[in-house]
Amino acid sequence: MNNVRDFVSLRAAIITEPNAMVAEVHDRMPVVLVPERFTSWIENEAGLEILLPATEGVLQRWSVSKRVNGSKAPKDDATLAQPVDVDAPQLQV
Repeated sequence: MNNVRDFVSLRAAIITEPNAMVAEVHDRMPVVLVPERFTSWIENEAGLEILLPATEGVLQRWSVSKRVNGSKAPKDDATLAQPVDVDAPQLQV
């Protein structure tokens, strides 16, 4: 086996300080590793210096239904991710 991905699937959530867009709504965000850095990270050729907040314009955000926080909402309900007008009354489930 020449590659870690040949025998195991790895996932991790690494948190960092927010970029300007995320800072408007939260005090931290996940690191977004750019594709050019994948190999150096997986092969342990790079360290913390590449674990940075996403650059501006990489991520998008929009308001979603408060139902997304509810335990009664079906997990496969695609409407949970649809944009909503925060000033309009919201359907409660």
